[in-house]
Formats: sequence, structure tokens, C-alpha cells
Amino acid sequence: MLTALIDYDSGNLHSAQKAFEHMAVNLSNEEVIVTKDPDVLREADRIVLPGDGAFPACKTTTGLDWVAGNIRPIQPANPKFKVPHMGWNDLVITSNHPVLAGLKTGDHAYFVHSYQFEVDQLAERLAYVDYAGEISAIVSSGTRIGTQFHPEKSQSTGLRLISNFLNWRP
Repeated sequence: MLTALIDYDSGNLHSAQKAFEHMAVNLSNEEVIVTKDPDVLREADRIVLPGDGAFPACKTTTGLDWVAGNIRPIQPANPKFKVPHMGWNDLVITSNHPVLAGLKTGDHAYFVHSYQFEVDQLAERLAYVDYAGEISAIVSSGTRIGTQFHPEKSQSTGLRLISNFLNWRP
């Protein structure tokens, strides 16, 4: 199985690569590569698009439209909640999706963001955090999974999610 991380000259590529390689080491026939080559991406079994904290820096400001919804700034009513939202928060799991196997409500994930994604279809939100209101943490549509947090920086929670993703056979 080939997992390709897209190198688009932006994003958290190095730390994501190391986390995926670390979790793939015990899987037979699992290869993790970083590539810009469209032909390699077409042949990959799984594709990972590492996030970027400033989406316009990714060269396409319209987004990918893989999960329907809206992006808006985080605007907490309570001033004790700072923006950008940086730090550890407890996940609230709302789905029984295979990539969440072994994860539970209360597991911690590491966030750094100023915007939030509101899904059009609540069933596509697999988990959220409460940061002066519900903020989507994990979304899914079909065979696509997205996280608002940094799995590669979220210690055991993030590594479990990555492992589950590598083992997922939709």
C-alpha cells in the first residue's frame, strides 16, 4: 500500500511525514512517500494533504470543496477564550467511524487555528471540541477524512488516528 503526502511547498510536511512513517513501520507492504508528482499521486492508495495555517498560502483560496460547509473566524463570546485557538482540547467523538477506533471522548488533540469549519451535514462531523462553542475537529465525506487539529503533534491520540487511517480499507 502506498501513502503519498502531497508536497505543495507549504504545510506541515516534515512532521506529518515523520508521524506517518513512524506508524507505518510495523505494517507490511506499507510505503510512505512525499511527492509533487501527479502520476505518483494517481497511483497512491492513500493521499494525505498536510494542512497549512494560512490557507491562501496554499495557492488556491477557493478550497477543494471535498466536504460541504462554511469556514468562518472563531469568535468566542467569552474573552477567556483566545484566538488563535492554540493548545490542547478534549475531543468529543460523535461517530463510530473506523479511523476513530480506540479513540474516545476526552482524548486530547493539539490545535493551532483562528478559523473553524461548519459542516452542512452534521453526520459528516465525526468529532468536535468545545472552545466557547462546538468547533469541528474531524470531518469525513466518503473516503475523505479531515482534521482541524495536528494529528502529528497530538501524541498518542494523533498517532492512533494516523495508524487507524493507514489500516482503513474503505
